[in-house]
Amino acid sequence: MKGKTYVRSLPIEERKRLRRKALMLRKEGVPITKIANILGISKGALEGWIYKNANPDNLFHHPKLHPSKELSYILGVLYGDGCVTYAGKSTYVIKLRTVNPAFASKFKKALEEIGLNARIDIERKSKKNPRFRDMYVVRAFSKIFYLWYKSLTLDTLRGIIRGYEIYFLQGFYESEGSIDLRKRTRQLRIRIVNTNYELLNLCKELIEEHIEISCNLRRRSGTKKEAFEILIEGNSKCRKFLEKVNPAIKREPQMQREND
Repeated sequence: MKGKTYVRSLPIEERKRLRRKALMLRKEGVPITKIANILGISKGALEGWIYKNANPDNLFHHPKLHPSKELSYILGVLYGDGCVTYAGKSTYVIKLRTVNPAFASKFKKALEEIGLNARIDIERKSKKNPRFRDMYVVRAFSKIFYLWYKSLTLDTLRGIIRGYEIYFLQGFYESEGSIDLRKRTRQLRIRIVNTNYELLNLCKELIEEHIEISCNLRRRSGTKKEAFEILIEGNSKCRKFLEKVNPAIKREPQMQREND
């Protein structure tokens, strides 16, 4: 076809039909350019459907960026293991890589709750290295979210999560936290590690104010890159933290050596 149809001008059912056809052709190995010619639509629209999991009945991705438990949880994850990056070619990515499928699913659901289309891809473990594990990669795409997120400061973050601080701590702990059991004393210990001292100091304040337990913030030893950690020690404190924060993962302690 010589001319390309402007996808946004089509009825929603026609857009859905074209997307189904495009995904089927791509699954059969047909190149993007050829699919565009077959269907008579732009290559850009196809790339959105195929690579970015764009939803044809949601032409404009305006995520809900008002304070909410879902957004606070998402920010907790992103300030930890997650990331928001510009990948070039007008591609703005919100991403989390994790070995835990439950964590991936929870993050994906939260992204969907604020209006973003998200997907989970599985990166299979290396056959050559048995220590490698399958990685679950959550991705969503939004320039609006990217620009908003990059404009955040710790001061504006405080305002956004106000009233939902527990959900922020939940996401941050699932990203950066760990729990272990001291072998000699049989006492639980929670660690939350990050390279950003000011961010951890904010988390320390949130823990002490909203969970009502004391914790220590100190420099993390034994790391090549400078890092810091929040330390919560003692069975009653750790159990109260887990009860209030209610994380989906990292609830069961690992046995540690006494000198660790």
